[in-house]
Amino acid sequence: MAKELDNIGWYDTEVWTKIFETAVEKKKINNLHDFRLIHNLMVKLNNQADAHVGHLNGKFDALVDKLLERHYTQDRKWKYDAENGQLRPLKEIIASRDLCRPEHHVQTKSEID
Repeated sequence: MAKELDNIGWYDTEVWTKIFETAVEKKKINNLHDFRLIHNLMVKLNNQADAHVGHLNGKFDALVDKLLERHYTQDRKWKYDAENGQLRPLKEIIASRDLCRPEHHVQTKSEID
């Protein structure tokens, strides 16, 4: 829904705040694509000062920090560069493979449920 609202250019403060609060408070964000989408939208809306989105400028600083604290796991750090909002290049991932430990990527039942 967030992607569609962004596509049509609908930027109501209450709705976007609720979308981002819900995403941050989720127990687990299941995949990197969803995390990347939410993170990029938060940063985009938080940092733009144009006429359509200017009223949201700076409103999501705390939520961006909380999202990274709760959901930017070791596995995501290895694959995704939150500072630039992009997936890491394949060569960079291959070069850092020795830093990757299996225990960083193993999910146990308690983490999933």
